This record gives sequence, C-alpha cells and structure tokens, in this order.
Amino acid sequence: MNNEVVALHNLPPVTSDTDITHTTKPYHHEEDEENRLLSDEDTYDDDDYDNDDQQNYIPTNYTCPSMLWRNRTIRYIMIGVFIAFSFLLFRITLALVAHKYGHEHYSRPVERLYHNGSEYYASTVILISLDGFKPAYLDLGITPNLIQLANEGIQANYMYPSFPTLTFPNHWTLVTGMYPESHGIVANDFYDPTMEQTFQHYNKSSNTDPHWWQAAEPIWVTANNFNRISASIMWPGSGAIPPTYLYPFNATTSPSEVADLTLELLDMPYNKRPQFISAYIHQVDSAGHAFGPNDDAIKTSIRQADHAIGKLLEGLKQRHIDEHAHIVVVSDHGMAKTDNYIYYDDILSTTSLSYLRHREAWPLLDLRPLDDTPPNATHQIYGELASYAKQYPDDAHYQVYLKEDVPTQYHYNNNERISPIVTIPDPGYAFVNHDDTDPSSGVSHQPIGMHGYDLFHSDMLAIFMAKGPKINRWFPVQKTPTIATSVTSFKKRILAPFHNVEVYEFLTELLNINGNPNNGTLHGKLVLASSISS
Repeated sequence: MNNEVVALHNLPPVTSDTDITHTTKPYHHEEDEENRLLSDEDTYDDDDYDNDDQQNYIPTNYTCPSMLWRNRTIRYIMIGVFIAFSFLLFRITLALVAHKYGHEHYSRPVERLYHNGSEYYASTVILISLDGFKPAYLDLGITPNLIQLANEGIQANYMYPSFPTLTFPNHWTLVTGMYPESHGIVANDFYDPTMEQTFQHYNKSSNTDPHWWQAAEPIWVTANNFNRISASIMWPGSGAIPPTYLYPFNATTSPSEVADLTLELLDMPYNKRPQFISAYIHQVDSAGHAFGPNDDAIKTSIRQADHAIGKLLEGLKQRHIDEHAHIVVVSDHGMAKTDNYIYYDDILSTTSLSYLRHREAWPLLDLRPLDDTPPNATHQIYGELASYAKQYPDDAHYQVYLKEDVPTQYHYNNNERISPIVTIPDPGYAFVNHDDTDPSSGVSHQPIGMHGYDLFHSDMLAIFMAKGPKINRWFPVQKTPTIATSVTSFKKRILAPFHNVEVYEFLTELLNINGNPNNGTLHGKLVLASSISS
C-alpha cells in the first residue's frame, strides 16, 4: 500500500506587505495653485458684477458654491467629511460581505508561533474520528490512551449525533456544522430528483463528485481561505472537495498507519506543514457490523484504535509539541445489536410495492414512488404503513411519517433528497423483504450490528474528547488537594452533552478562523456540566 500523502494543490504564497509598493503621482503646480486661490480670495469684489444687469443680478445674501469651495477652511472640512463618509461606507460594505461569506479575516488577531527547540509550529488541530465508537466502549477497561487524553483535557459523557445516525451524513456534519437536511448528504444512500441520480456511499463516483457535496463548505476549505494548510486522511467527502493534502480512502489502512501518516504530515517543513488534519478510522464500525457491539470480537478493533491514539500522543511528545497541538477525538454514532426483522413486503400491498424505487437511507425504510406512478401513490404507501402500525402497535416496532411531518428534533424534512416517506425502525430492528434474507433459515445476510436509529437512543450516542493549550485556557484545570495523603488531584472536566453540529465552530476557534454560517448555537463555546448543575 502506498502511504504517501497525495498533494492535490498548493496554496498561493502569502504576499508580504513589504512586497507592495504604493506610489502617488505628485501635483506639480500645488504651490502655484494655492497662491492663485489666495490671490483670488484677496481680490474678490462684488463690484465686478454688473448690478444694472437684472439677468446677472445676484442677491447680496446669496453664497455661491464656488465661493465656499474657494474658502480653504471650508474646503478642507468638506474633504474630511467626504473621506470619513467613504471610509464608513467601505467598512459597512466589508462587514456585509464578510457576514455573507463567513470570512471576517480582519477580525482575527495574529497568534504567536510555537518553537519546539528546532522548528516553528503554527496553531495545529488534529481531528480524529473513530467510526461507530460507543461511549460504553470506554468502560471496558481496554482504552488507556483514550482515558488519558480525556483526563488531560475535556470530555463529554456523550455527544448527540445527527439524524439519521449514519456515517456519511454525520462526518459531513462534523466538518460543516450543518444538519444533513442542510448540507445535503442525507443518508449513506439516497436519490436526488434534480440530478436524477442515486448517491451510494460505496460508489467511488459518489465520493469524488463535488455535485453531491457542494451545498456546504468543509472546514479544510475554510482553513485554506485563511491561509492555513490542511490535510485529510480518508475523511468521508474529502475526495470530492479536497484539502491541500489528501490521502484517499483505503479499507486496508490500519489505525496504526493512520497515526503514522498524521505524524509524517507534522514532520513536513513549516511552509508546507498542515495546521488542520482530519483523520478517519473505520475498524471499530466494521467490527460492530460484523459481530455486534457486545461481542468479544469487537474488542480487538477497540484496542487497535486506542493504540493508534497512544502512538499519536507519544509521537507528539517525542517532537516536543504535545503541549502545543490540539487533539480532538470524536465518533459519528454508536452501534446497536440487530437481530429482529420487519418484513415490509408483508405490510405493503403488491400494488404499492410496484410503485417504489429502491429503498433509501438503510436501515431506515425511506420510500419514494417512481415518476410515473399515480398522484396518490405516496399517500397510499404511507397509509398502509400507518394503518399497520395503528392496528398492531405491539408488533410494528417502527414510526412512519410523511417527510413534512418528521418531528422537528430530527431536523430531517427540508431537502428534496429526503424521500417523501420516512420510516424509522426501533433500535434492534431492521426492515427486510423476503428477497433479501430469511433469518428463519439460520443464515442472515443482514449485519449483526446496525446504526441509523433515533439519535437520542443510548446505543446511538457518540464520543467527544479534546486536549490542547487553548482548551486549558478555556477550561482551567481545577486542583483538589487531599489532606490525608497530601496529594493534589485534578477534577475531571466533563462537558454537558451537546449536538455534533457544535463541533465545527469549536474547531474554527481552535484554528483562530471564522466559520461559515451553520446550525450550531454555542458558537464554539462548549459548556461544562458543572456550570449547568450549579
């Protein structure tokens, strides 16, 4: 496998102020002009006008504008007012443009560089996603490095993912601050009626075609706009809208190799070194699907992910930048054991089944009629699902909505890519039809572990932890002296739970850049749980 980081493009060199020379063409007759004006002011006489000529008569109380302009004091006042008004208009225009595009470059102070003894480092942020990593995995006693990172920094007991709790929508939310209905990646697989194409997460063209992703600007592009170099290691969407350096997805890349690639990027020369790195580790999610979240087999992948975090922490320490770099570790969602099945072809009529396109947003049952179906097709399909749930409330194990009626806490109705019918199974249940699998045979083609369910369910919650110098300033360490042992302990800094749309502006604050408009409400200012309880 090729571990080289692929450079897609280089940022233009920053132009120094010393490279710009301002020139002004002098007025060669300035002194003569001033003398002439002074002479005019001294020799001006009302008798020069012909008072007998009524057509040229000017009242004695009339002040000619040219007379005002010839008065040097008034002239300078008028020039000053004009300059002040022009400057005010310029600032207002600049503010409006900055507000529209989200890049208020002039409002950010320059930060000091960090010197580790041999190299200079600008503010550095490393974002790592452990796909499918549940908060409960931290309680297994096999993640010492993640526990150390959390103890040295801040940690949320859990973070709410966005709905649907799927990999591609949530990874794009983490780097844009937008809900899936806003950024357009509404599932791992969905149909776009305008493009008349289907997005499939396993399809390379879907992952590299910017038309699917361009509704939102990822943080690495924002960083580039602020003259920060960026890099991405296999982050979903980075192949379509690339950073400065891109390492494309490769399923065989191990967590340890991800750590190595991250450290190689940090070893680049100062003028080429990225300040923002996003890295994706998929093995915990893959094992969760294959074995379920409660099987001992998943522990191997959890240990591998934790070892990669430890390798990165040790590498930063060896480079003497462990007290300078910011590390943010997140997951996109959790995982639930799924061993119950709902046969939707037993619920829908043969006619309704004939109206349907391929199902979308697996494991949800999002349904969209074909273009040539009768006008009432959507309501017929919805009515059959709703009637079954009402008739058999203890057996249905799902909630079905027309898109416009999806509950507001899901933020999942304001996009044409969301299908007209949204059916959400209970955690632990999966929609199948008899053509997909027959669990009674003992051979299941469905994953043992799944996600995509209600974002508030405990099995779907995600992790969040971070450490770095700015974090220590924002959340000062609280020492707790112990009288009996004379040993000073440190109070853990636990954050109140929050939605993952808040991660984006937390990252932009670490990078000292202005973020684009987004769905977050905390503006990067995460809150300690203790400050809420008190």
